[in-house]
Amino acid sequence: MATQQAQVLAHLQSGQTLTPMQALDQFGSFRLATIIHRLRADGHNILTEIPATGKKYAIYRLATGPVMDALMPEPPAPARQVLASWH
Repeated sequence: MATQQAQVLAHLQSGQTLTPMQALDQFGSFRLATIIHRLRADGHNILTEIPATGKKYAIYRLATGPVMDALMPEPPAPARQVLASWH
């Protein structure tokens, strides 16, 4: 059986979004935010959307290619230097 982390990653890589309730239902995961944190630490670009419905929950999706480029424009030169010094 695949780990919950592997299941979540495969789900996101298939182009689908994922909410905590879906993760509980589909993968038995009570701690989706922790799994997302670990996947980000492994280098996966996962975006978080908080719907404007008044309910407090996250919708996660994997950012790839043009989507990531559109959401994360190149920072100005001083910011690039600061970001580079963090690695």
